[in-house]
Amino acid sequence: MALTLLVATPAWAYPRVATETTTAENAPFRAKLILNASIARRAATTLRSIAKQQAPAKLSATEKKRFAEHSKWLSDSAAKMEAVHERMQKVLAKGDKAPATEIATMSMEFVNLRDAIEAEARRFADLKPAAARHAAAMNAVRAEK
Repeated sequence: MALTLLVATPAWAYPRVATETTTAENAPFRAKLILNASIARRAATTLRSIAKQQAPAKLSATEKKRFAEHSKWLSDSAAKMEAVHERMQKVLAKGDKAPATEIATMSMEFVNLRDAIEAEARRFADLKPAAARHAAAMNAVRAEK
């Protein structure tokens, strides 16, 4: 005769599914994503408005060309920020059901884009006619006031 021993296994002993997370686990990642989404939206709006500024009068042909390149770069950067913001909003729309990994990945995507924009911006650091607008653009990207 065999003796069977039944032992109750606590719930914490079972591995959870990777996509299963609780609201408490998502909270810090979600808060950071909300902040980053807000920064991305403001930066996109600021970059877009700065890109529309007219070139100052009395620029040389080379300066006009570089100023136009700077304007195009600002518009392109604004479009990239808007695209990231839209993807962030889609993740945030999932509410508490969004996995923490997806939320954290979106925040990292924003950080990587911000770093890439700052690296690209170095091309225009010496453009004197656009110095003020370039500084304003970088402040928007860095979320400085």
